[in-house]
Amino acid sequence: MDETTAEYPGHPDDTRPGRGRLVAIVAGGCVAVLVLAGLAVGGTWWLLREDPGGAAGGTASDGGSGSSDGGTTSAPSPEADSPTFVGVAPYEDTPGDATTRRQVLEQNPLTEGELAAIGDCSLPDTPTEPSAEELQSTLDASADCLDQVWARTSSNRDLPWTSPEIVVYTYPDVPVDATCDPESFAADYPRPCNLDNTIYWPIGYGHGTSLGASGEVTDPQELASAYLFDLAEIYATQAMWHSSVGMYYVHLANDLEADPEAQEEVRRRFRAQLRCLGAAASMQVNEASRPSTAVREAVVDPGHWEDGSLTAETSAHWTRVGLESEGEMAACNAWTAPAEDVA
Repeated sequence: MDETTAEYPGHPDDTRPGRGRLVAIVAGGCVAVLVLAGLAVGGTWWLLREDPGGAAGGTASDGGSGSSDGGTTSAPSPEADSPTFVGVAPYEDTPGDATTRRQVLEQNPLTEGELAAIGDCSLPDTPTEPSAEELQSTLDASADCLDQVWARTSSNRDLPWTSPEIVVYTYPDVPVDATCDPESFAADYPRPCNLDNTIYWPIGYGHGTSLGASGEVTDPQELASAYLFDLAEIYATQAMWHSSVGMYYVHLANDLEADPEAQEEVRRRFRAQLRCLGAAASMQVNEASRPSTAVREAVVDPGHWEDGSLTAETSAHWTRVGLESEGEMAACNAWTAPAEDVA
């Protein structure tokens, strides 16, 4: 099965370091392309992925801890007569109309309870200019940590989770065995490919790269925590994909195709939730491996972001909310936030 779109749903928003696209839906062995607000979006990973609006001046992307078991809530408790969240396969339509889907997103399973906190997370020292092998080692170690966070969080909500593989590569030399369309890869954002359950990470991307290059952060352990922060954002898009929350968003966006302004508004809310959940998850690992004070100070500075679907100020805001959430997922519910908070 081929992906014929230029971008995937996992890509965050257009705010650097990570520009997002909307999604393509895998259906009946092929991919249906969604063109949203003039942005070609494909590969459901883009839809679920966070906004690329990442660190300015680099190709990067976005405390306490919550309950060790991620909480016992299987899903937000629906109010009387409110629509119920129903998980669907990637190729299935979500139930209801635009109004119903919007209501479901406002109380989706990733808006209540706590992200699981873990204590077993160790990152290798990472130099300011890591080799491909060193970067792969750092990302693999970060993935081991984030897999624990999301596996436990998903299990406690009766949601599926599948750990992705990570492949470091040099853009534009896309790995020949990658299943997704090579044209959908970019130098400025990782390419989550749901067709082969792999995150393809371009060398040079991330706050770890930009902070190291600028000299703002030089400690090898702090730089490693910056890469974990970036990967946490990509993992949030995978959580959206596996949980079906992303599919509700995709179908809602399709419902609003005739109303570009409303379509863009839901896109911003989706991206804001992604940015926030990624930041929140990065703080659910043990203190030695979570984003350091210097890294946290950098990523809540609008100067480290560029305008995209979200403004730099909005990206910094939701990053701060996530970092300070102590794992409470309700803090990241951008679907019910005031309009001014999702600009």
